[in-house]
Amino acid sequence: MEFNMAKSKIGRNWAWLAVAGALGLGLGLYTPATAAADDVEKTITRAYEDILGRKPDADGMRTYRKRMIDDDWSENQVRTDLKKSAEYKGAETDKIIDRAYEDILGRKPDKSGRETYRNRIIQDGWSEKRVREELKKSAEYKQH
Repeated sequence: MEFNMAKSKIGRNWAWLAVAGALGLGLGLYTPATAAADDVEKTITRAYEDILGRKPDADGMRTYRKRMIDDDWSENQVRTDLKKSAEYKGAETDKIIDRAYEDILGRKPDKSGRETYRNRIIQDGWSEKRVREELKKSAEYKQH
């Protein structure tokens, strides 16, 4: 007796599932494609949480999902790109300024000091060392 997959009930069901999947009809099945998409989204979420301290917004998820799936980006490329974002640079810059002020002047930076040093770091490429050197030149530091 010969088994004919196309004529069997199981064969017709698998054929239907393949057609439904190709047409994008979500049947709630966990396929290799959905597993890969889930892995990509987990990777993107982990990168956002590690680098920006938050979950990705819809636009960010869509952008990096496309890059990973369509453009074959790696997790490292996503992380590198996130580190180039204004959000990351602003957060990292504020950490640098906060540390320098606490260590050198023993206080948090005021609004104008934060803005001044943020501009120096972002626009002029100042390092944390340079910020610390400048704070040590200040009248406030010399009075300590």
